[in-house]
Amino acid sequence: SRVVSTKRQRTVQRTFQRNFQVVMLEANYRSHRELLKIPSKMFYNDRLTENADRSVTHSLLKWDMLPQDDTDGAQDGAEDGVGGGEGGKRKGEGFPMLFYGCLGEDMAEIDSPSYYNPVEASAVVEVVERMLNSKDIDIGTGEIGVIAAFRSQVLKLRKRLRERGLNAISVGQVHDFQGQEMKAIVISNVLARPHPHASARSAGYSTAAASTADGAEDAGDSAVGSSSVYSELGFLGAQTVGRRGPWGVAGG
Repeated sequence: SRVVSTKRQRTVQRTFQRNFQVVMLEANYRSHRELLKIPSKMFYNDRLTENADRSVTHSLLKWDMLPQDDTDGAQDGAEDGVGGGEGGKRKGEGFPMLFYGCLGEDMAEIDSPSYYNPVEASAVVEVVERMLNSKDIDIGTGEIGVIAAFRSQVLKLRKRLRERGLNAISVGQVHDFQGQEMKAIVISNVLARPHPHASARSAGYSTAAASTADGAEDAGDSAVGSSSVYSELGFLGAQTVGRRGPWGVAGG
């Protein structure tokens, strides 16, 4: 019964606490501090520390699609919920997260619970190509990952990228990236309208927020499941996000 099951869980928990020392992993050696703020606040009680190689985590910040400003944030970060490192971004560096608004439409095949969004798929290809063709940053196809919330979108994206000769770009859902590391991740949210019955448990549906890095080798890997993004994170979806703040909104 449910009561017996709950009692067993509590017994196992007490036994575990008596016989084992629980250690929280707080040092992150992979991601830019700005990408650590949310998981640090949500899952680590603001205890994550930035210990990554700055030459890697800041390697894409001069990409012209990222939100740019001229303020010097090198001393920021004392109260941002992430310790360690050398503070925030420096003058002339962009913010390592981009929201790209798409006025697309989510669709589904007959009798399929999985959605795809052709307009958003085209925007993903555009973003990837602009990243690869940029003269301001150095990144290869093997350093970019594309995560889609639905399997149907994964298949559409793989086809479009192949058509552009970009077969080496890794495309999948969250669970396909478990344990992997990428310099840049592009996330396709797919849905362009409210779906009252859509959730992380729906068939064919997977969201980047559904996984919290269980078993991850490094603290703070929950940005995209238990995979790691070093320098830049991009979200593509319906243009309903705000246009203010450091996140940045491109596209139309």
